[in-house]
Amino acid sequence: MSQDLLRHYIQHLLQESKSLPELESHYASDIDTLNQNFFSQQEAQAHGWAPLNDLLHALHQLPPKFSYPDPQQKAKDILQILQHFHYQPLGQGYYRQVFSQPSTPWVIKLQYKGHTGHINQRELDTYFSYGQTGDWTRYDLFPKLYAIDPDDALWSIWEKVTPFTSSSESHLLHTMFPKFTQQLIHIHQQLHLPDLPPFHTHLSFGKHILPILEQLINNPPSKWQAPTSLTQRYQEFLAARLPFWHVDLNTPYINGLQLRQILSKLPFPPDLQYLYDFFSNAEGQPLLLQDLKADNLGYRNLSDHPKTPWHNLVILDLGEF
Repeated sequence: MSQDLLRHYIQHLLQESKSLPELESHYASDIDTLNQNFFSQQEAQAHGWAPLNDLLHALHQLPPKFSYPDPQQKAKDILQILQHFHYQPLGQGYYRQVFSQPSTPWVIKLQYKGHTGHINQRELDTYFSYGQTGDWTRYDLFPKLYAIDPDDALWSIWEKVTPFTSSSESHLLHTMFPKFTQQLIHIHQQLHLPDLPPFHTHLSFGKHILPILEQLINNPPSKWQAPTSLTQRYQEFLAARLPFWHVDLNTPYINGLQLRQILSKLPFPPDLQYLYDFFSNAEGQPLLLQDLKADNLGYRNLSDHPKTPWHNLVILDLGEF
């Protein structure tokens, strides 16, 4: 009961001639409703993850894989459990199907092709091969892993995040990569291109950001080349690639010398540095870059990390590449 309502009842006790039992009887319905609301809120806070515990308990009751004569039968049994708990399909790939509920902050990935969950296992291996050094935590760019089938990895449970769409990609990238975007605007303004939209108008991860990461991570300078900083390599990439980001046939000629002079004053932006550092910390070849496209990206909450919004980016699928 809130303090205001408590004061209200005390005031009635002092002003009315009714006895305490009479007052309790008179306000019994109000008191009961308030108590129900209070306890339901406490229950939700204490047991908000109870459905996940119930699901895990049911999944762990399944027999081991060698008990199934038909390799596909276990996947069918898992699907029955998900249906029993009213999980609904969210999406489907070649090997897996993803299930969730509107009220649950997790998704279940079920591999239904093959008798072992090699895709789920690959995703698990990728999850633990990144972010192992320095201050990185592996779920900075990955959904949090909550559980995985310990028997044969047919199912795995991950944090639910909001995916990119074709219509939202450009806006989301503007929001999450403001430093890089501001550099593109600055370049456009310094070139004095008449009546043309800035380079960032339709910002695309696959066209603008991914090639930079691939170039800087997968093509380091050889020992025979003169030492170059990361910023210099970034500037060289933009000098060569940036003119081609104009897709308008009426685009005027861009003076290469002028462009290089503009680029020479630009640092490697911290939002791209964040991605570069993360993938550079991978153990082994960072294969995940090959599948880093818009339909494999998402975000948790765009209001988080107001000063470093690039920390809101999430890679959805770590296994199917």
